[in-house]
Amino acid sequence: MQRRQFLTSSVSAASAGRILGANDRVVMGLIGCGGRGRYVARCIREAPGVEFGAVCDVYQPNAAKAREWAGPRAQAYGDFRRLLEQKDVDAVLVATPDHWHAIPTVLACQAGKDVYVEKPLAHNVREGRAMIQAARRYKRIVVAGTQHRSSPHFAEAARIVQSGELGEVRYVRVWNYVNQYPNGIGNPPDSEPPEGSTWDRRPKCRSIAPASWRPTGCSGITRAAGSRTTARTASRPCTRSWASRRRARWLLPAGASA
Repeated sequence: MQRRQFLTSSVSAASAGRILGANDRVVMGLIGCGGRGRYVARCIREAPGVEFGAVCDVYQPNAAKAREWAGPRAQAYGDFRRLLEQKDVDAVLVATPDHWHAIPTVLACQAGKDVYVEKPLAHNVREGRAMIQAARRYKRIVVAGTQHRSSPHFAEAARIVQSGELGEVRYVRVWNYVNQYPNGIGNPPDSEPPEGSTWDRRPKCRSIAPASWRPTGCSGITRAAGSRTTARTASRPCTRSWASRRRARWLLPAGASA
C-alpha cells in the first residue's frame, strides 16, 4: 500500500466530504515528536494533500520543534488524549517508545482516527491482539510500519525458503550492522529529567499507564531528551510481568480476562 492510498483511505466516511471534497487535504496528528517521529512525518507529508494539524510530546522542546515544522496552524499538546479530541484530525502517526504503541493506537481508534503506528507493533501479543480488536470494532485502518516488509528482496528471500532450495532450515541468524559505534546508546547515570518534560503528570493518567511508577516517560508519549536521560527514582519496582498484566487488563474488552 502506498502512503497516499493509506492517507486517502484513512479519512472516515463522515469527514470525507468535508476534507477531500472541500480542499483535498488529509489532516494528520503526530504523537511522539522525537527524531524518528519527525522523520516519518516528513516522509508522509511528501504525499500530495497531506498536512499535520497537531503534534504531541511530553518533552516540550520536541513538541515545539514539531509544531514549528508543521506550521502555525498546527496545535501542540503534552497529552496525546487532547490531540485525539481535535475533530479535524483524520489519522495519527504513533512514533512513541515501543511500550507506548498500543494505548494511543486503541484510543485513536475509539476516537475515530485511523493509525500509522511505528514498529514494533506492540510490547507483547496481548497488546497486539487488543489493537487488532480495536481496529475491527471501530472500523479503522491501522497500518504498522515495518521496514522492507513488502520489498522485492524480502519476497524473494521468502520464496527461496519456501521453495526448498535451501533444504531444511534448522538455524536462522539475524543481525543489524547499523549501530551507534562504539558506545551504543550509552549508560548515563541516574539524573533528574530535563527541563520541559512533563513526566510528572502521572496522577492524571495513572489509570492508563502501562507500567509502574517510572518518572521519565510516565505520561506516555516519548522519553525525555531523545531517550538518553533517565530518572530512576522509582517508588515501586517495575516488573515486566506486572506491567504486562496491567496493560492487558486495560486493553482487553470489558468482561474479558487477561
